Amino acid sequence: MTIALDSNVFIAALSGDETYSDTAQKLIRNIQSGRFNAIYSVIVLAEVLGSGTSLNKKVTINGFFGSLANSQPIVVDTSIANLAGGLRQRHAKLRLPDAIHLATALDQKADHFITNDLILAKIAKGIIPTKTLAGYDEVLESR
Repeated sequence: MTIALDSNVFIAALSGDETYSDTAQKLIRNIQSGRFNAIYSVIVLAEVLGSGTSLNKKVTINGFFGSLANSQPIVVDTSIANLAGGLRQRHAKLRLPDAIHLATALDQKADHFITNDLILAKIAKGIIPTKTLAGYDEVLESR
């Protein structure tokens, strides 16, 4: 199963002190172990770096992403940009980064999209099977 991840999943996993940090870390471990394959837009790196999230001194954010097995960053190309623009036209509340994450999931034909953004999840659920971190265990149980 291929899952597409929003930036806030990584932010929760790396911060360790958010409500769903444990769940996000569990998800990352399941990706690392090969239970899931993951994709994410390359803009995730910019959003995580800009979030102020810090890791322990032994790991850098670039190092974390560089060592994340069973995952693939997806470059925003013309196809994804066009999909994102169309999504924003249809959904006025959709911010550009969120539209790019969702468009990446669609372009790559992900089986599920996982986010911790309730507004994005509400929009995405009408387009692709979507779970928030709160519903992540349901994805696990379906496999």
